[in-house]
Amino acid sequence: MPSSKLFPFDVIQPSQILSEYSEWVYFTLILIFFISVSGISLRKHFDKPYVKPLIISVGFMLSVGVFMLKGRLIAIFEGWGILGTILLVVMAAAIPYGFCRGFGMRANKAFYLTYIVFYILAWTNFPAIYYWLADKNMGFVNLALLILFFVSIYKIIKFGENCGRQTLFLLILQALKFKRKE
Repeated sequence: MPSSKLFPFDVIQPSQILSEYSEWVYFTLILIFFISVSGISLRKHFDKPYVKPLIISVGFMLSVGVFMLKGRLIAIFEGWGILGTILLVVMAAAIPYGFCRGFGMRANKAFYLTYIVFYILAWTNFPAIYYWLADKNMGFVNLALLILFFVSIYKIIKFGENCGRQTLFLLILQALKFKRKE
């Protein structure tokens, strides 16, 4: 029998935890989503001392409203079919994109990082999407998505002309100094 260190999800069993606390997980994800969306939109229009409480209160109010009307929203997205699925993916992509932008990442790098996360999630959780595309003779779409995935990885990882080994070494050294202070 393989070691439990190699297969930690066999010991933890996240599916049982998610099924037991699914309502709380759903509410937390909705809350994070609305806080990030309200943070993206409200920071541009209000002064600094009042922005954080406003963002949290607007995000909390929207998430409570969505949580109360969850059944109706699910029916709407199911009724919309593929358009509803695309809309849901775009809405969910606003969470990591908003976090990346909030931490000061440039817009193009935040997009690439969000695409990498969603491509990996789609392959691990919903591989039927890619098999469906292949069955419908849309192999070029699969190929384009794969190429965009590798381009995104390249754009995130590559270092510019002014970022050589010395700069990378200084960044690592600075990170080590930061850890020592804690």
